[in-house]
This record gives sequence, C-alpha cells and structure tokens, in this order.
Amino acid sequence: MHEVLDGLIVIDHVESDMLDQLRQATVKDATYVKLVDLVRDGTLRRYWLDNGLLYEKKAEFMFQVGS
Repeated sequence: MHEVLDGLIVIDHVESDMLDQLRQATVKDATYVKLVDLVRDGTLRRYWLDNGLLYEKKAEFMFQVGS
C-alpha cells in the first residue's frame, strides 16, 4: 500500500510541474493571451479557463432513441 501511495504522490508532483511549465509558456504566447482575453469577455465560448489554462469544450449530442 505504501508503494502505491508513493507512486501517486510522484504522479501528482509531475503533473503539477507540467501544468506550471505550461502556464509559464502560455504567458509568452501572444495568440494564447488573445484567446484567453476572448474567453474572459465572453466572445469565445468554445473554450473555458481553469487556473490560467484553456480547455476546449467537448460537443455532446443528446438525442432521443425510439419513439
């Protein structure tokens, strides 16, 4: 059990480091900054922001099967 917990902690640290590196890189990207501005002001609704990172909204289709 201890090994599993250690593995999860390592994965969490790696993921956190990767997200931090992405956040730092996006600040330098003018196109990304413009997209963030468009999302924040409601002009662009295809994406959403979470902790400084853009995520694309997935289209989900709902339909009734049968009659």
